[in-house]
Amino acid sequence: MSAQLDGSQSAIKWLLVDIGEVLLLKDGDKSFTELLADELGVDVSLAQAINRAHYTTMDVKFISEDAFISALKKDLGYKAPKDIFAYFARAYDKQVRPNIKFLDFLREIRSFGVKTAILSNTIAIYSDIQAKAGISKEGGFDPILYSWEVEMLKPNKEIFEHAVRKLGTKPEDIVFIDDKEEHLRGAQSAGLRTILFDDTDSAIAKICRLNLAQGKEGVDEKER
Repeated sequence: MSAQLDGSQSAIKWLLVDIGEVLLLKDGDKSFTELLADELGVDVSLAQAINRAHYTTMDVKFISEDAFISALKKDLGYKAPKDIFAYFARAYDKQVRPNIKFLDFLREIRSFGVKTAILSNTIAIYSDIQAKAGISKEGGFDPILYSWEVEMLKPNKEIFEHAVRKLGTKPEDIVFIDDKEEHLRGAQSAGLRTILFDDTDSAIAKICRLNLAQGKEGVDEKER
């Protein structure tokens, strides 16, 4: 790293990071719907309806597999396999890959006294796959705030206010990193600083221009 961090603002104590298209990147050409259709052995239009039902119920509140299967039968006339969550998990696992470069960078940033946490609109059944990729407390992310657990969604201001309380600091001490501008606007409304994740290298460069915690004067931006 060769660019100095900008010390003109108060020090950043937390990086609050999204998962999808930030820590986990899309792998391959197939969409999740296509992968799910392959796993279930159904056509893409039905897989799309099943996935829509999945997200509209389970990203804000966890429901049991039995309850989800019953809802699919009632709403779509689809008799789902008993272990349908496993089909979702396999499709998700095929769709994503860890952003190793960014995960390694965040590990390095922690040595400057900056803490890292997660805030993600996600589904409970993907947590094991995310943990396998290093997105866990053991991987250096604490707390991990999932929409289905807190029963709130980005970009609502309330979920960011909840995150600030959980982190136990002031909004201006936090930088929120996400690939969706609408989510950044929600964070800004709660007083957080934000970085748009458009690609790994530019996100790293933006973070390196921040004033990090623990009185460090700056880090050098390595050729990456």
